[in-house]
Amino acid sequence: MFSTLKLGIAAALAAALLAGGLWLYLQGGNAVLVKQMEKAVEAYREREDIDNAIDDLGERDLCLRLGGLQSDCDHLRRVDKTPQDE
Repeated sequence: MFSTLKLGIAAALAAALLAGGLWLYLQGGNAVLVKQMEKAVEAYREREDIDNAIDDLGERDLCLRLGGLQSDCDHLRRVDKTPQDE
């Protein structure tokens, strides 16, 4: 009878440790997902800022920012000042 009691206690302890380990594993996975989501949101915000900055540039300015030579980008100045844009 004494060994049955020891066996029951050992089984209960093993089940508690297993449940605790599983809970910790799941909590760790959730923390990783939260960190990934935070990084994704930050990247999206940064991309939106970049998109807004690019939208504010004219064709010529964008050409220059992308490394075009002024002589190559000057013909785009006329494109920026078309009557359709006004």
